[in-house]
Amino acid sequence: MKSYSGITVKYLKENKKKSIFTIVGIILSLALISGVGFLGLSIRDYLYDSAKTNNGDYEFGLFGQDKRVVSVLKNDVDLEKVGVSSFNGGGTFQLDGIDDKYIYLMSNDEVTFNEIETFDLEDGRLPQVSGEILMDSLTKTKLSVKLNDKITLNEMEYTGKKTGYVKTGNTKEFTIVGFYNETFRSGGSDFNAYSFLDEIKANEIYDIRFTVKENKNKRDIVEGKAHRLGIDKAEIIANEDLLSLMGQSKYVGINTVISAMSIFVLVIIILATIFLIYNAINISVAERITQFGILRSIGATPKQIRNIVIKEALLMCLISIPFGILSGFIGVWITIKSLGSSFSMLLGGGSIIIKFYPSIIIFTTIVGMLTIVIAAFGPAKRAGKVSPISVIKGNPKNENIKYYNGRLIRKIFGVEGWVAYKNIRK
Repeated sequence: MKSYSGITVKYLKENKKKSIFTIVGIILSLALISGVGFLGLSIRDYLYDSAKTNNGDYEFGLFGQDKRVVSVLKNDVDLEKVGVSSFNGGGTFQLDGIDDKYIYLMSNDEVTFNEIETFDLEDGRLPQVSGEILMDSLTKTKLSVKLNDKITLNEMEYTGKKTGYVKTGNTKEFTIVGFYNETFRSGGSDFNAYSFLDEIKANEIYDIRFTVKENKNKRDIVEGKAHRLGIDKAEIIANEDLLSLMGQSKYVGINTVISAMSIFVLVIIILATIFLIYNAINISVAERITQFGILRSIGATPKQIRNIVIKEALLMCLISIPFGILSGFIGVWITIKSLGSSFSMLLGGGSIIIKFYPSIIIFTTIVGMLTIVIAAFGPAKRAGKVSPISVIKGNPKNENIKYYNGRLIRKIFGVEGWVAYKNIRK
């Protein structure tokens, strides 16, 4: 009987206050789910960006390798963002004419410059071809250099004796194309600089950093590749800050704790939502038990009665989902803005940007719908079991009448407490 489906909307309209309160409850529950998700992913992204800035955007590294290993890893289909650096291609230098300050030069390829390392550029750009150099912004005042200057660097060699570094007689010519703000400085006489690595040579050694495409068992994959290349797994360098955020920490306990905490919080929220919606729908069913009995007496099947209750719950859920997700986002955004610097200090500085994540929106929608169906299933099943005969007899719930004496309650709380006790028991 298709006409039964119209009862759902009609009931919600006639009981606006009750429907609104139930919808508000669902909105708050969904706001809690989405808010926790938005906050969690925003903090993860903040920590991820901080780790990339401090250590580089890579997961594993193999340092001191030759051209053969570089070639194999560059062409490995299981890896991405394979960047190569070389101090061997750089070295320790002094600016021509300045003998009391040292420049430590590192050569990076295009992937390392653009995808792995993060440079806070103050002026200019990153090197793009050999013969270009990126220098510490402090060198502008300490070494009296400026953008687009052509400089000559004298190669230095450490002797291990009292003389320390001595000039080898080799020089390199560069054009300064940019200045960056160095995060960590060792002092006012030592500076870092970066040139472009455009060729992999057989007689030099290289540092290789890369990311594994597979999301699971990253360590096992890298260790397997190292074994096939004849490299001991102890030589593998792991970016533990990034890996721990992915649940790939080498400490299994940390991964377990992170997963357990996420599941625990989610289960608590879902259970709270189920109980809230169950209670609201159960009260609605109890009040309309006579109505359901009348529908049964004129031919409605138990399935149709169950569908009426479940449809009401789903309709309220669909109304609540967009408001719940938006409320969760706004609530988290206001909280972060209100806490301001206090929250930033807790995470070690910087600012957290709260974003809309499609994955959280989809997850909240799916969890919300499933939760509502689970919460509505019990009351819907109960409503479908209503007997028309019981309604006609005046006992719609088809239950035995129970009497509660409550003598002790009456002595302690009086008549009012006794009546309250009987209502609660009922």
